Amino acid sequence: MMNFNSLLFTLLMLFTVSISAQQVIEVTRFNLNTGVDTNVFEDRDAEIEADFASQQPGFLKRETGVDQDGRYVVMVFWESLADADASIAAFGADPTVGDYFGMIDTNTFTAERFEALEPLDLNFELDIDNVIEITTFDINDGVDAQTFEDRDAEIDADFASQQPGYIKRMSGVNVESAGNYAVIVFWEALADADASIAAFQVDPTVGDYFAMIDVNTFAANRYTVFNENISQQVIEVTRFNLNTGVDTNVFEDRDAEIEADFASQQPGFLKRETGVDQDGRYVVMVFWESLADADASIAAFGADPTVGDYFGMIDTNTFTAERFEALEPLDLNFELDIDNVIEITTFDINDGVDAQTFEDRDAEIDADFASQQPGYIKRMSGVNVESAGNYAVIVFWEALADADASIAAFQVDPTVGDYFAMIDVNTFAANRYTVFNNGISSSTDCVPIGENAFPEDIVINNGQLYSSNFFNGAITQVDLTTGTISEFLSPATGALSTAWGLEIDVANNLLLSVANIAWDFNPANAAAGALNAYDLSTGTLVNSWTFPAQTIGHEITIDNNGNYYVGDFGPDARVIKIDPSTNTVSVWADDVQWPDANGGIGGIVFNGTNGIYLAQSDLFWYVPINPDGTAGVAQQVTFTGGNNTVAADGIVWMGNNTIYYCVNDAFTPGPNGTFNQIVLDSPTTGTQTVLASDIADASGAAFDPATNTLYAAASQFGAAFGVDGAPNNPFCLRTFEYTPIQNDNVPTVGEWGLIILCLLLLNTVLISAVVNGQTSLLFSNGQTYNKQFRWNDINAYPFNKEVFVQAVTFTVLLVTLIALYALTFYGFFTLVDIIGITIASPLFAYLMHLMILSNQKAA
Repeated sequence: MMNFNSLLFTLLMLFTVSISAQQVIEVTRFNLNTGVDTNVFEDRDAEIEADFASQQPGFLKRETGVDQDGRYVVMVFWESLADADASIAAFGADPTVGDYFGMIDTNTFTAERFEALEPLDLNFELDIDNVIEITTFDINDGVDAQTFEDRDAEIDADFASQQPGYIKRMSGVNVESAGNYAVIVFWEALADADASIAAFQVDPTVGDYFAMIDVNTFAANRYTVFNENISQQVIEVTRFNLNTGVDTNVFEDRDAEIEADFASQQPGFLKRETGVDQDGRYVVMVFWESLADADASIAAFGADPTVGDYFGMIDTNTFTAERFEALEPLDLNFELDIDNVIEITTFDINDGVDAQTFEDRDAEIDADFASQQPGYIKRMSGVNVESAGNYAVIVFWEALADADASIAAFQVDPTVGDYFAMIDVNTFAANRYTVFNNGISSSTDCVPIGENAFPEDIVINNGQLYSSNFFNGAITQVDLTTGTISEFLSPATGALSTAWGLEIDVANNLLLSVANIAWDFNPANAAAGALNAYDLSTGTLVNSWTFPAQTIGHEITIDNNGNYYVGDFGPDARVIKIDPSTNTVSVWADDVQWPDANGGIGGIVFNGTNGIYLAQSDLFWYVPINPDGTAGVAQQVTFTGGNNTVAADGIVWMGNNTIYYCVNDAFTPGPNGTFNQIVLDSPTTGTQTVLASDIADASGAAFDPATNTLYAAASQFGAAFGVDGAPNNPFCLRTFEYTPIQNDNVPTVGEWGLIILCLLLLNTVLISAVVNGQTSLLFSNGQTYNKQFRWNDINAYPFNKEVFVQAVTFTVLLVTLIALYALTFYGFFTLVDIIGITIASPLFAYLMHLMILSNQKAA
């Protein structure tokens, strides 16, 4: 019989022959030795996962199951083959795990590693009695591996993920044999797995896939999950005071920037909350997918020179940091407002108290007591990663009074005495912090838009939202007041079977929709799409314009003259212009700075006056509209801080120099799409901020002025492209409360003009009234104006109609020149400017008229 050490040596020799940076699925299968109690083994297996496997570098996830014959499977997902090898070495050197391996019949032990064909999406949890289905096989001789792997991804997207009970599917190729594959599917139940096999056998569309497989090597096994996942999500709690003299407003503003620009961009970031107590001590809590993510963030923070000023405001002598592994998977579906309260309680449990007993009781306390209290928002608990007996309980409350009332209720409730009796009161510490930054102001509430909607773009008109379906060409209508979902346009038929960008032509009561072929993103296969115009009242097609050859129309925008502009997402990065009055279709902009075959034109939007903003090649561009309607030279927009990347999909111009846009992460596993804000200082400079970073493939964006709400569509394209699992239904929109950007401290051009002219007018009145006492002017006709000045007598003010007309003419010319200058060099003119100049111009003309009269008198 092979002993423990010799088996480990064999595994090491087997698995260290190659090093791969690809993620790895490790599959070990075995029976237990005769007489081993399965319950004892399964309990010990859970401990091995929690105390050993999950602590290894590169660990991602672990799943375990047992089949009907008592054969076990342990699957571990690693960042790389090197991590898997290192774990085997650590396992062999750790004397505490020998008892675990001693329960395994080593003669039945097999181990295989498979390099994942796609980046692993492990954003799922299995429950006891879910099913793990593992199928292994070779592909037939002569079958091209890439062809098979591409078809395998399609099978997941088009067939497997559509089956009832589907949870997740992943595929890998054996690290020892390039032609040997494993397909692993997780199902809700065994009946779901059986039904899928039956459906697979009668579906003619999958025959080509199965024909590539060597049936003589085909083996399929099902295992029932016996241990639930061990949650490894981490709550990181840092507390500190500021250095003497640091302005708290400056620090808190900088903290918001750190969250948007740094923390929220780190891998594994889930959420961040910040608060300050009555003594000025701050808390920053960050929720991470794993301890490894938290560690990586610290390393990145230390190496980033742009954050040094932030840390320089902190008194390092008061800095403390703790990490707590969440006892349950974190439910972060909540948002805090300024002045909400974060309550953090830390303590040890008494000696002799069983940790599992305490943690089970803690979960009951949340469900039966804490969550029932007034003002409760959310509660979570964790155990210190450095000390197994040290816990943190974190509760978020609406107000401090709610937290106080909860404590009072806890003290008089006899049903919770057993819980408190498990806590070492000598280690008990409780702190409350008031939220000062409400962080990313995104709502995670679902605004449903229907089943399998796959929205590419959204637009809003009079409380009605329209959503285009990327995969079937339909357009859905949602009444934002009632939530009623209806079909504005049926799924498309014919070659142009997909719906992309949408826009509303308010002047003509039209819904504009881009229709394209079902494009595979291969430039060679691009074909001309079309822009269709539908009557908003009836849904009738009233016009259609075909794009130039190989144009894949993306987003749409409309200028003040009613011209339509469509970004070309195909192989040629360009902007197509349509003049609906003449039905002329032309290439409006095809700038040499835009590399072709590099993603084409992303989001595009008219700035309300004289230019268009668009995304191309992950950069943001401003294209002026010349007076004759032609395109000016494209100018790149740069941002404070040097992060000039803008991979915009849906984009909205809000006026006041503000833009909102989505970034679609369709080819990245997990919900990593972002919703962002740009505030422009000039046409080509500004700042950008990430408002949310967890949207499932963010695509379209729209604004509802009736409710002051911004919407971002979660397209979930990754589910259809085989990157993510089955889509979550119903499809949803995320909402953001819109707050106009205020520049309260800096008067506009119009405001300055009004201020200065009012001062000049006041100066004239004072000089006339105080210094001269009366006004005497000699006009050009020899007539003398000589009258005692009285400020409240309109006839006391000098006036000559002919001269005033001359002054008005000059003022209008001057204002026109100023406006043209502002629009040319700054790209915008605010409403305040218009109001200010409207008021100031007559005053300016009158003062000029006085100057002319005075000069004529002097002459």
